[in-house]
Amino acid sequence: MRQGAGMADDVLEVRDLRKTYREGARVIEAVRGVSFSLAKGEITGIVGASGCGKSTLLQMLAGLEPPSAGTISFAGTVLTPGADGCGNSVYRQMQLIFQNPLEAFSPRMTIGEFLLAPLRAFGIVEPKGEAAALSDMLARARLETAAAERLPHQLSGGQLQRVVLIRALFVRPELLLFDEPTSALDVVTQESVLSFIEELHRAQPFTGLFVTHDLAVVRRMTTTVFVMERGEIVERLPADRLRDEACHPFTRRLLAAQLPHRSVI
Repeated sequence: MRQGAGMADDVLEVRDLRKTYREGARVIEAVRGVSFSLAKGEITGIVGASGCGKSTLLQMLAGLEPPSAGTISFAGTVLTPGADGCGNSVYRQMQLIFQNPLEAFSPRMTIGEFLLAPLRAFGIVEPKGEAAALSDMLARARLETAAAERLPHQLSGGQLQRVVLIRALFVRPELLLFDEPTSALDVVTQESVLSFIEELHRAQPFTGLFVTHDLAVVRRMTTTVFVMERGEIVERLPADRLRDEACHPFTRRLLAAQLPHRSVI
């Protein structure tokens, strides 16, 4: 997932981002002073155990959860709530891919309606061009035209995730945020979806942030890996040197617990 020269501009910059919750008199620090940047055209990984704060971090980046402190700058615009220029027009350029693709769908919305919704909302195509756009998206998702009339429960998990990915990319976002996009799928479907993401990235080199607990997946799909523990980034490593250069005890424990056992490595 590497890109060549000329793709080095930062799309996203995060500085001292924090998220705290209160439970009575107790203060819980879910994210603790996280700082990083994402280079244009590259996919960066965040890996860590459940509860380490990686999903909370992703929710803050997507505008679904307000940070307690710190700043998020996206393409030169400060996204921290209350800042000038922070609005839906900016967040259109970020697309979130959920762990369970069904979370992206209304159960009563057909696949065709789901695909066309952002095109209509953002005025991407004229009404007369909707049929052609829908046909194009279905073809890219490797679905027959008849799938447009189906409901989400009538498609497999892999088919739904392909639909979600194609819709997200059709609005030409600057950044895709992946929240464990294959963890709800069986191993065979995981491989299919990962290969699909790789194909999409080659065709349309988006910037991505890939959150997962799976070191094999992050090693395959990303260029740089951030390791999170207890709300902090404790190590930053090249994905292809993950095993060789890991120094932090937590990273070493993750590596020991997840020995290579699948073809995704």
